[in-house]
Amino acid sequence: MTFANDLFADRTVVIPGGTSGIGAATAHRFAELGARVVCCGLGASSGPRSERIESREINVLQPDALADFFATLDRIDVLVNCTGISRDRDEWKKETFDEVIAINLTSVMDCCRLGRSRMKSGSSIINIASMYSTFGAADRPGYFGQQGSDRTTDKVAGAGICGGEYPRQRRRAGLDRNAAEPGIVCR
Repeated sequence: MTFANDLFADRTVVIPGGTSGIGAATAHRFAELGARVVCCGLGASSGPRSERIESREINVLQPDALADFFATLDRIDVLVNCTGISRDRDEWKKETFDEVIAINLTSVMDCCRLGRSRMKSGSSIINIASMYSTFGAADRPGYFGQQGSDRTTDKVAGAGICGGEYPRQRRRAGLDRNAAEPGIVCR
């Protein structure tokens, strides 16, 4: 599919979790289409590179890290929530399970809540979920549970943050939201 190189010119795209993986690839693509991209996450110094991409180091598990990050942003046209980890079988340990949920689910809702006031009519929220939300993974209980929750969080964001569950309410607020579920990603 071909898009105009300036499709997102004069737009600001914010990508929590945009410093690596799917988030970094998403940042590159939005930058190629003319957007100013602001990413945050771990490993920002080795994150995506472009004159249109700014990567900031934050740890979503640190109290107030996301609030401080969002406080520096004036405007958000597109919010792509892409924070995520999987700890495989270690997720059966309570502390690891809790960490996965905090990063993959709680931070997504926090980003929706914190970003909303910086979004105007015509803005979009995109929550990155996973194919695991459809068929599960017995060896990743936190990741699997959170992925299904991201689909639900998308509906919650639609109801509360985007102005309502029903299309008429969403139109009044002027925001759109979607959940994207990428398939298997090979490195």
